[in-house]
Amino acid sequence: MTPDKAVPSGLEANAYVKRNTDGKELSCSSAGGNGKVLPGQTS
Repeated sequence: MTPDKAVPSGLEANAYVKRNTDGKELSCSSAGGNGKVLPGQTS
């Protein structure tokens, strides 16, 4: 998942995605993630 704009200052986000192929759930806190989407990030 990639936001189309940078996250604004003062806000944080997290996303959960469930793959149809195997049912695995992924989020910002999954392995390889940084825990949350921080201001200024776009990926």
